[in-house]
Amino acid sequence: MTTAAASPIVERKGADAGLAFKLMFNAPDECKFKDFASLRKAASEQRKRSLEIEADLRKVLFATTPDDTGAHRDYVWVGDEKLRLTNFFYKQIAFEAGIPLGTLSLLKPDTRVRVLNELWEPKRGMTEPCQRKLLLEKFDDGTVDVRAMNGARYERLWDDEVFAEIDRWLIQSGWVPAYPTFNIDPATPIAEREKALIRTDRYSFTFYFTEPKFRAGDGFSDDQGGRGLSGSADIAKAQGFADPRDTDGLGGLRKGIMVYNGETGHKSFGWQQFLFRNVCCNFNIWDMSEGMTRRARHTASVRDAFAVFKEDVQKLSGELTELELDHLRKAKNLEFAKDDEAALKRLNYLGVQKRYATPAVEAAHNDINGGDLSLWSVVNGMTWAAKELGNEEDRVELCTHAGRVLESVLAE
Repeated sequence: MTTAAASPIVERKGADAGLAFKLMFNAPDECKFKDFASLRKAASEQRKRSLEIEADLRKVLFATTPDDTGAHRDYVWVGDEKLRLTNFFYKQIAFEAGIPLGTLSLLKPDTRVRVLNELWEPKRGMTEPCQRKLLLEKFDDGTVDVRAMNGARYERLWDDEVFAEIDRWLIQSGWVPAYPTFNIDPATPIAEREKALIRTDRYSFTFYFTEPKFRAGDGFSDDQGGRGLSGSADIAKAQGFADPRDTDGLGGLRKGIMVYNGETGHKSFGWQQFLFRNVCCNFNIWDMSEGMTRRARHTASVRDAFAVFKEDVQKLSGELTELELDHLRKAKNLEFAKDDEAALKRLNYLGVQKRYATPAVEAAHNDINGGDLSLWSVVNGMTWAAKELGNEEDRVELCTHAGRVLESVLAE
């Protein structure tokens, strides 16, 4: 689905919690950054080392050379340029040559480049140019890597550009990189918690949220009867927030936005906005701005999409609008079921398996989740139960299903 005809440059759909989980929790440790400043510095410095060149694939020749240790490094000659093959570029080359990368990796270096050159002969015999864009990265020792190969229509959007807008409009207005708010020792300083700032050699994924707001005395944000940290206000105090109070009456909410981009073309450029409760890790319960997810592929239109992105982040505020609050309060006051048995039957009708529905209904009765069988409490119960599951895919599925239950019931 696309946006309105006046702006058919980005795809739009509901927020996808599964994407957030998979990109955030599956990235290698060496690709995670401790703060936004170091992330932006890495992207900026790599952009300065990078450049694009046009290459005719008819003029490509593969070679291999041993280094000082005797290990071989494969190269590609493009005209007079000697360029090193990186893992991603090698995968692209293998695809163009029509041979599985796994097969190439089993061959000895001399055999590997000989096979590649033989498979490349049909391209060298083409009568028309076969143009590609190569993204290069130059190093101080004079070596040059090929980070990626892209089609002639490819339009690159640099991470450095994206982070500059995030810094200007979000970081400077009080948004912060997301960090764990549950299943963590509250004594752990926020500065030492892992941040959702990820940048690999193929893509970047970053997630930001507003600082939490809570309310004491709303019926499920307090220490109820001396039972310890049972409410979001109490948890916030333990996490070091000086004055965790607000007037939302909904147990403390954050606004969130995640942004992803692929400089190399490995992923499209996109962003998702949503609301979630601090204590439940609900990435997808409440979608903002008509449940907005925007995405654009790296063609000429990506520049138009980037302009839309800049407009979106300029308008983002840490405060909830009355429209958003009305939506939330409706769910809080809407009865989902009269008793537990009816709640289980309705969840089953909505596609939630009993093994997930039972702990969700039990969790709905916790004060911190609402304490009743309203739609608000049941959906919070689902995501509360999800974080107790051992399997990541199960957690993602139940959180995603919580969003579907919410939207289905509100639409009735």
